[in-house]
Amino acid sequence: MLNFNYCNPTRILFGRDEHKKVGAHVKAGGFQRVLIVYGGGSVMKTGTLAAVQASLEAEGIEYFTMGGVRPNPTLEFADRVKAVCQSSQIDLLLAVGGGSVIDTCKVAAAGACYEGDAWDFFTKGVKIERALPV
Repeated sequence: MLNFNYCNPTRILFGRDEHKKVGAHVKAGGFQRVLIVYGGGSVMKTGTLAAVQASLEAEGIEYFTMGGVRPNPTLEFADRVKAVCQSSQIDLLLAVGGGSVIDTCKVAAAGACYEGDAWDFFTKGVKIERALPV
């Protein structure tokens, strides 16, 4: 067995009503301008999006929303998210949804800190050196 040291500073909030506490966590992280990214209408139908927005509002966090991530997300949509991040000076991407939403946010977060095309990460071996927090 090879020795190694692994550090994964990802915080996962899981459980009943945890989404209603997002604002406090965002504020504690020092973030001020958030882009909420989500997929289809289920987050609206279930009230999840409204609860997340209310939580951010309660903490005085400015936020923007961008829905429309679909299963097997496209780079085109991630590029649109990236453009909003850059033009609105977003300092945190908040993925509200499943894997496709999270994947879209990860690409957009890296792309927002890179001057080239995000496709370079996948086709040219460009290393991601910075990214917005997700």
